[in-house]
Amino acid sequence: MCGMRQTGRRAGWRRVLWGVVLIVAGTVFLLDQLGIIAIEPIGHWWPGILVVMGVIRIVAPEARRQIASGVTFVLLGLWFFACTRHWHGLGYHNAWPLLLVIIGAEIVLGAALDRLPSGAVEQEPPHA
Repeated sequence: MCGMRQTGRRAGWRRVLWGVVLIVAGTVFLLDQLGIIAIEPIGHWWPGILVVMGVIRIVAPEARRQIASGVTFVLLGLWFFACTRHWHGLGYHNAWPLLLVIIGAEIVLGAALDRLPSGAVEQEPPHA
């Protein structure tokens, strides 16, 4: 019973997070349409989708492994930002070794999370 309640809570938090993401995105696009703010074309911001997906996996994981994959999504999003925006001279041709670091980090973090005692990540929050 307790496990069902935790799963339901996590699913509820995921819905809330996605709802907040949609509200923020809709507000930003509306303000752009009204001429209140000016945003770059959406094509420049697509790696942000990976970052948002990663943050949601980290904040409201359904399983321990989702924390590791969430970190990977965030790092991949940042990697794509770095390559498309040429941060510190990075591009696809010279930033590919970072992909090896990102994949290795997911493997190590996933293994570390697997070694945690059962319930260390999935613990139910204390009741008020």
